[in-house]
Parts: sequence; C-alpha cells; structure tokens
Amino acid sequence: MIKTHEAIDATIEAVKAILAGASLLDGLSLTPEQIKSTTTPIFWFINTKSKDASEKETYVTYYISGLPPIQYGDGVPVVRKASVIVEIFTRRMRVPQLTEDLNNAFLNVGWTFELQSMNYDNGNQMYVHTFLCEGQVME
Repeated sequence: MIKTHEAIDATIEAVKAILAGASLLDGLSLTPEQIKSTTTPIFWFINTKSKDASEKETYVTYYISGLPPIQYGDGVPVVRKASVIVEIFTRRMRVPQLTEDLNNAFLNVGWTFELQSMNYDNGNQMYVHTFLCEGQVME
C-alpha cells in the first residue's frame, strides 16, 4: 500500500531527480552566495525561499496538485497518479532550450509534460509558463 504521505515524499524525490536531470540546481542545496552567483536555473518546491532567488533571470517552481489512487491491490492503493505543476518564471518571453530540456527530462522517465498556460505576472514582472506533469508513484 502506498499511503498519501509516502506518495508525497516519492513525488517530491522523483521531481527533484527529473529537474536535476535537466541540469537545474536544487535551491535548497545552495548557499545564499551560490544562489546569488549562479546563472544556471534553480528549482524550488512550491516557492523561492529568498529575495535573491526570486530576482533571478529564470527559475522553476513545482508543487503537487493531486495524488489519486489509480490501482488497487487487496482493496488498498498500490499505485497513485502524481499530478505536478511545474512553472518556469522568466524575464524573457520564451525559454525554448529550458523548455526542451524539461520536456525531455520528464518524458525520458515516463512522465507527461503538457503546457497549461503562458502568462505575464505584472507583480513580479515575469513571464510564467505553467506545465502539468503526470507520472505514477508506487510502493
């Protein structure tokens, strides 16, 4: 059985590995100096954690939007469908190489990577590219 809290942890670890595989840096693993100096896109779970991080040219956030059971064994969930929202925040209108790298990284491990929207956020003056990514997590 895969309980919800186990599926949350498994999903976070899976997405972290996928994003790292696309050559992004985990913001929580960096020092404040590294965050400030790196030009490589950084990723964060849910939201950036510092002012310097949110002022980067481009960064990525992700959050879990659902984990419904999709397969049962003996009446208990053994497989869940992880739905994750990945958002690229950028000062440029398009980031084709980053989008391609993310697309390939998700597809290479059997997840989907589908554009949901492209918007401009006046508050932080950034373009926001929102993707729905789905994959399976199991015990």
